[in-house]
Amino acid sequence: MRQRHKVLGLLAVLSVLTFLDRLAIAVAGPGIQADLHIRPEEWGWILSAYVLANGLFEMPSGALGDRYGQRGELTRIVTWWSAFTAFTGWCRGFWQLVVVRFLFGMGAAGAYPNSAGVIARWFPVQERARSQGVVWAASRLGGALAPLLIVPLQQWFGWRSVFWLLGVAGFFWAVIWHSRFRNTPHEHRSVTAEELREIGEAPMAHAEKTIPWRRLLRSRELWLVVLAYGCYGCGSWFYFSWFPVWMVHSAGFSLEGVLLTSLPFVMGLAANLAGGVLGDRLRACLRSLDLIRCGYQGSYS
Repeated sequence: MRQRHKVLGLLAVLSVLTFLDRLAIAVAGPGIQADLHIRPEEWGWILSAYVLANGLFEMPSGALGDRYGQRGELTRIVTWWSAFTAFTGWCRGFWQLVVVRFLFGMGAAGAYPNSAGVIARWFPVQERARSQGVVWAASRLGGALAPLLIVPLQQWFGWRSVFWLLGVAGFFWAVIWHSRFRNTPHEHRSVTAEELREIGEAPMAHAEKTIPWRRLLRSRELWLVVLAYGCYGCGSWFYFSWFPVWMVHSAGFSLEGVLLTSLPFVMGLAANLAGGVLGDRLRACLRSLDLIRCGYQGSYS
């Protein structure tokens, strides 16, 4: 097995853990609300605290990974968010949950930008879309597993134990990542010369030392991506946050019925895998069309 595929496996596990930790508060939500007497409007602030912090610190965390490398940054991210995942299990009221979930969101920010940075350094251009597809499909796997794992754990051991166990899992991943990953393939002693040739030269090799914020903020392509992702987030965050609570309190499902919340994530898993493969094929097709077009232009010049 190529070393880059082992790296992709670690990123996939990270992505599963990311969504297990994000959705734990949603899946366990009915039990937490009942136990701590949290009103619906207060629950909205608890859920929003994570999203607000995650949005505010996403860019700074991604920038740190670009500057200092994803080995240390992802270790910091997962250690931080795992600590506050575990602290969630010790909360006793509304304000404690708001503060802990805000700090959890601050720590979790940058996980996916830094994963993208790893893929850019470790994978050849023709494999990057499918590699991203695997990472995002793994996140949907985490979303699908969340109710299947958390509902039984909550019934057997209580909702607090869910967050403690997830915190331990995150710490374990961070130790493995820091011990086995290196920022570039050239730094990893197990990467062969043949695999280095397959990977090629990463774009970061000649990256600017300072981040060109002015050029980035003037990029039309960047703002189109931001718009697209913003529209995606408006719909998807209902399923990431309110869906289980809505099913229990508004749709009349039992706690076991929350298991049905896995279904949208199963569909997302398949769509992300397909989208990654199609993305690489589309890039190859467009590149072939460009070469053909250049060839025709050259024949008439």
